[in-house]
Amino acid sequence: MEFLINIIASQRKNVLLIGETGTAKTVTIRSYLSKQDSDKILTKVLNFSSATTCEILRRNIEGAVDKRIGTIWGPAGNRRMMVH
Repeated sequence: MEFLINIIASQRKNVLLIGETGTAKTVTIRSYLSKQDSDKILTKVLNFSSATTCEILRRNIEGAVDKRIGTIWGPAGNRRMMVH
């Protein structure tokens, strides 16, 4: 599974894992993220619940990025960001 995630992510495409409860989706993604070069990629893990709002999501992501130019935001140091 990580092989497929790596191929898709290397093309800078979004990856969505779906499946039944207990099929190791979270374990697979977290394992993949832990193997990424932290000098090139910033990883951010977000937990969602019924209390999660758009505002909470926005604040969590904005807390991990810097303002670049105008309305463009991104992780510091020319890194890419992967969110789980």
